[in-house]
Amino acid sequence: MGKLVKQSSGPTDKPEQTDSIWLFREHTIGRDPRCNSVLSCGNVSRFHARISWSGNHWTIKDLGSKNGTFINGRKQQPGEMHQIYAGDKIIFGDRQQEYLLVQDLEPMSCLITSGDDGAETLIPLVNLLPLPSEKSPLCTIFSTIENRFTMEDESGAVTILEHGMIFRTGKTLFEVVFAKGGNEIKPTSQLESNLMEPIPIHLDIAVAPDEESAEVTLQIGNTSHTLQPKVHLYLLAHLARIRASQTVEKFDSQKHILEDGNGWVDCNVICDDLLINREHLAQQVFRVRQDFKKCDPVVAERIIDRRLRGKVRIGFPANSFNIRTMF
Repeated sequence: MGKLVKQSSGPTDKPEQTDSIWLFREHTIGRDPRCNSVLSCGNVSRFHARISWSGNHWTIKDLGSKNGTFINGRKQQPGEMHQIYAGDKIIFGDRQQEYLLVQDLEPMSCLITSGDDGAETLIPLVNLLPLPSEKSPLCTIFSTIENRFTMEDESGAVTILEHGMIFRTGKTLFEVVFAKGGNEIKPTSQLESNLMEPIPIHLDIAVAPDEESAEVTLQIGNTSHTLQPKVHLYLLAHLARIRASQTVEKFDSQKHILEDGNGWVDCNVICDDLLINREHLAQQVFRVRQDFKKCDPVVAERIIDRRLRGKVRIGFPANSFNIRTMF
């Protein structure tokens, strides 16, 4: 990531929003509120300069500003592109406010954390990212089909991530940084290949005779994926049984009707059924999703639903799965 840090501060019309700037791939700096970073000083032009990632380095261009853009004390000609590197000092019109380029790495969408020593760690944003760790997945980051990153906490509450957002999970503080200034990642999914004709999905869930593990075969259209027997897949089998038990078969003179139950069950009930605690349940939910991520990212997001008030369910209706005992 590219990062500017303000080195000095003199009298200004208004205090700046931040002393550090994480750079987007195309980053405009000026007084106009439409700029990516707004500097309120009167010596800064409305659209002062643009910093861009060229593919292997950062460049800066003065956009015809009144008071000029300076790199290491040298004024740049308006409209000319200049390479900048970590350690360069940049002034945007106001000589009392100097910015140091402290990082010149390729931009990426990520979460940023700081250790006790102040050292920053960058965690790339990917679909199905557990926080603060896989061993303790208190929250999970998803990249959804709406091109947004969202965060789901253990209670089921969903938050849309925005650039610059700061949040705490456990004892760790995270800052959200997006490479393009928006929430831009879209997962590729076979389910989305033809939105006009939804692709059928089916789950074959085979439970081990000892009721300690399960194997799952996922069928998406003509493509089949088999997940080998694992203990955490037994959770999926248990949730499937609950949803199936709530499904009612009705008959009339015209047709057979299958009314699907909603399948929601309290997390504490699940823990009692499976003799696990809430932390272990969170780990199993994440591992189920992680296994399905290898097959399809959208299925991974939908395979287990959460909602407020601490309830979960299998995310597909009873007519999309069958449950049997493994032989």
